[in-house]
Amino acid sequence: MKQVFRLDGPIFQMMNRIGDLVVLNLLCLFFCIPIITMGASFQAMDQVLIKLNRGEEPKIIRTFFNAFRNSFFQSTKVWLFFLICGIVLAADLLLSQSMKPPFQKIFFYLSGCGSILLFGIWLYVFVLVARFENTMKQTIKNGLFLSIAHGPRTIGMILCWMIPIVVASMKPVLLLYTILFMLLIGVALLRSVNIRIIDKIIVDLEGGKQ
Repeated sequence: MKQVFRLDGPIFQMMNRIGDLVVLNLLCLFFCIPIITMGASFQAMDQVLIKLNRGEEPKIIRTFFNAFRNSFFQSTKVWLFFLICGIVLAADLLLSQSMKPPFQKIFFYLSGCGSILLFGIWLYVFVLVARFENTMKQTIKNGLFLSIAHGPRTIGMILCWMIPIVVASMKPVLLLYTILFMLLIGVALLRSVNIRIIDKIIVDLEGGKQ
């Protein structure tokens, strides 16, 4: 029983990991505020989470800032692609509301499918930026390939991000709790689940080499 409460025991390790995720979550969200830096912020978070997933003990703040600085331009270019595509899809969705049937449903479903596909690619691309040096075009193509080739896993990861939305929509008080949860640890926690899946996929593609 005493071993459970040792500094290297499971309880303290779990508390330490929770603390790491809270710090990482706050860092990521803070650097997302300017909008333009959102891509670099998520890429930096992914790089920290990859190290944590592999059992390393990185210095959270230092690793985050190093990753943010080193891949800023590449991550920002990729992020701008997603931002522009997201704006176009949102505009199409709004435009569909003013159309008459059957075009209204056609544009609505096309916009919805496009949004799901875009989000599926997004799940992979910043991990690819963190791990490989490629052009923006090649990185996005690789993200598209992985999201389709591993469709069931991609859908599972998307559903993970849907859980807070579903919970928040149940009651007004749950909306408040969900917002607080996401601001404190939720983004990093959900992303850490993604990283466990994506990192394994990439390692398998590389023949088990980490």
